[in-house]
Amino acid sequence: MNIRALANAATSRISPNMPIIWRQNMGIVQDMKTGKRSANWQDTPLVGQVQALTSHDLRHIEGLNQQAYTRAVYLNAQAMGARRSEMKGGDLFLFNGQTWKVISVPENWPLNGWSKVIVALRQTDEQHPD
Repeated sequence: MNIRALANAATSRISPNMPIIWRQNMGIVQDMKTGKRSANWQDTPLVGQVQALTSHDLRHIEGLNQQAYTRAVYLNAQAMGARRSEMKGGDLFLFNGQTWKVISVPENWPLNGWSKVIVALRQTDEQHPD
């Protein structure tokens, strides 16, 4: 059962869902001639619920030593933060003309098809692989 769909029916009346571009990090690509490495991205349009962080979320990112403008995003997808073992940086979200990077995934429900991610506003337009 997708509980997010049930909750979204109520929350979207107060805070409407918004269109989001999910820029999924597919790993690093290296140019064999120059040796230059760059991130490989896959863009997917979707709709998500963007909310302020709860006090529990704030305590969580305080433990991660994150000091940034942050939001929680609820979506029917499985976004990821950095995965060092796979050499993949965190996924990005583009909404409201800004780029936000996934810094944590406090709720991931793959069998139910939804997740909650914490994103931080990027201060640059550069799309680094980290």
